[in-house]
Amino acid sequence: MGWGLHLRGHHVRMLEERRNPVLRKTLEVAGSAASRAVYDNFPGILVHGFEPRRGAPLMEWLARELSLVDLAIAIDGLPTEVARWIANLDHRSLRRVYVTYRPERLTEERAAEIELERYDATFATSAPEASRPWIQIHKSIAEQDIQALPHQYVPLADSPDLVPPEEVARLLESFMLFGVTS
Repeated sequence: MGWGLHLRGHHVRMLEERRNPVLRKTLEVAGSAASRAVYDNFPGILVHGFEPRRGAPLMEWLARELSLVDLAIAIDGLPTEVARWIANLDHRSLRRVYVTYRPERLTEERAAEIELERYDATFATSAPEASRPWIQIHKSIAEQDIQALPHQYVPLADSPDLVPPEEVARLLESFMLFGVTS
């Protein structure tokens, strides 16, 4: 998704909490080469690792980071507190979208917990468990990941349902410009 936006001329900032469980597991399994590969294979995308924060320090930091962007994309799996701050920051020109590739996990309880009703849109691969309006998004994997990662880490690489990253980017652009996705 980020690579597609970059290829279409957008400035992309990816925020990732340092020492998060997924990053930790990746480093344990693949070593530091995985981090280097991100920087080498995705030039032009600013990957910003941040120290874990909670409460007011998290809100202040997130408000500063999001003041620089037009679109905040919250991906399913991010910490609940981060999702809630994204939903509640007072930033009039910021559009907020929530993306899930595991729509069965987006239950009514989870939607309430992350204050999903405050987001501008929910993108999902199929109808979420929660009864919410949603827009279909297809899975996409950048070619660099398909080439660089062992198949067991990219099991969907041969899937006929994959779309190019630019197609996902066009969907998000359409939403940003027109509030529609056709």
